[in-house]
Amino acid sequence: GTAQAVGTVCAIVAGFGWNISGGARIALSADDAARRQIFGDSFWCRGLLVVAAGSVGAALSSVLVPAEFRLVAALVTLATTAAAMTVVWYAVGVGNARVVLLFETLPVSISVALAIPLLLLTEQLLWYPILTLIGFLTGPLLLSLRLYRRPLPPFAGRRILRAYRANLSVAAAETIGGSYTSAPIPLAQGILGATASGQATSADKFFRIALFAVTVLSNTLQKWVLEVSYAHGRLRRHFVAFGLHAALALIGGAALTVLGPVFSSLLFGEKATPEIAVFLGFGATFA
Repeated sequence: GTAQAVGTVCAIVAGFGWNISGGARIALSADDAARRQIFGDSFWCRGLLVVAAGSVGAALSSVLVPAEFRLVAALVTLATTAAAMTVVWYAVGVGNARVVLLFETLPVSISVALAIPLLLLTEQLLWYPILTLIGFLTGPLLLSLRLYRRPLPPFAGRRILRAYRANLSVAAAETIGGSYTSAPIPLAQGILGATASGQATSADKFFRIALFAVTVLSNTLQKWVLEVSYAHGRLRRHFVAFGLHAALALIGGAALTVLGPVFSSLLFGEKATPEIAVFLGFGATFA
């Protein structure tokens, strides 16, 4: 809940816009040497921020949660922050899905698979964030080993500073856009306490699930609306798309308001279910 939300904000900060701009830079690179250089610069650019933002986030999380969960919360925040080291954008840029499989999916999946028996055997929650952190960091290190024949890319201070400057506007937009979806949970924890935070978390989870419908609908209609090969009737297709999104807003917002409390009560219990006014607010936000 709280630690993961703080870590998500830290991961957005540490990612510094590479998820948005990195793939395009890789795709436009002239050769493999240029692509290696971009990856190396991004590795250090993000890695330094993971350490800085993760440390601040871990300290914040440990303050917001009860004393017995402080170490776990700090580790969860660090592990979530380490997701900023993703190699997905690099794989998109080079057009090779195997990069994601070998250097992200497999390391993280193996780490999580190892964490499950350790949790059962030791009954210590610490193993899950520790191994998740290792999983997120292993992939970039292995990719660097493949590209440079060494686990860490060369450190070029001036190029890294130029990378920070080049990505500043993109990073600012991504941080502002992403933080407002993750910040409410830590704020609820800090201002209103653990009970309110738990209730906000349960409502927030349903809201995030509902947002997938918006993503699916927009991605489905995008090519149909903008397709160059049949430009005739594009204005009509725009109106149809607007109409479908309006219908989704009304139906989805109403469903979230009415059904959210019911499913929250069934899945999380009465104590973790917020008042209907909270779901009404999420429903209005969805619409």
